[in-house]
Amino acid sequence: MIKITTSENIIAKISFLKQQKKKVYTNSNIIFTKFPFKKWSVYESEKSLLIIIVEKQIIRCTFYTIDFEDLKKIIINLKGDLVIEVVSKDKDNMKKEIEEMGLKRIVIQKRVSSKDVSDVFKPNSSIINYYNKSIGSIATDLDVEQINDMLWNTFDIKSSHLKSKEKLIEQIENNEFYIYKDENNKIEMLIQYKFSPKCFYFNQVINIGEKNLFHALTLNLLKKYCAQGGKYAYAWINDGNIASFKYFEKYTLVEDGVYNSIYSS
Repeated sequence: MIKITTSENIIAKISFLKQQKKKVYTNSNIIFTKFPFKKWSVYESEKSLLIIIVEKQIIRCTFYTIDFEDLKKIIINLKGDLVIEVVSKDKDNMKKEIEEMGLKRIVIQKRVSSKDVSDVFKPNSSIINYYNKSIGSIATDLDVEQINDMLWNTFDIKSSHLKSKEKLIEQIENNEFYIYKDENNKIEMLIQYKFSPKCFYFNQVINIGEKNLFHALTLNLLKKYCAQGGKYAYAWINDGNIASFKYFEKYTLVEDGVYNSIYSS
């Protein structure tokens, strides 16, 4: 039976599982201590903990278990379209166990990263000539409808973590979208991103305009990051998306050996 619990209780359950002197299998990258007041929806047994997050029509599953057969008993009774993601240097990590629970791998994403993205601003950079500081602006609430349509028409919710319109408004208000509009006020390009002083994350990238303008848009955004001393940058790319690999390679982001295997029921 599903229940609502706290981060404190989840941490206690994880600690309990670790005390059982068996390997604890998990696909979690959540740091629960960062969310002291958050409430979580969970299913729990003596040997397993399953945390679920509902996004539109799918259910994202984060698990801790010492017995996959026990976890399977919880998984098979869930109603809905389940998604499990496993980030690992081994793209087949837990693949057999997850597929035996009735899910199939639908895509493998590869992480690309750069230890110093500021290299693109050196004189010998292959793209520095595209730099044009007048290209691009931060999206506003007036852009919600266009951005929402572009995201949902371009990406798959299972692999791209698309949000509701309410959440999208929050992301826009947090200045997470950098865009370029044509003369008719239509958004031709967007980059959804997050950056802190030491890390830049390319979330979603869409370009239906001219290549040179898109490079200018990207360079302007990275210029702001590098001006604060930032160097490291990363993104996730679906395996086989050659155009995206080539785009990010121009910005010194290359495969670093980390995979995200995405499974769905």
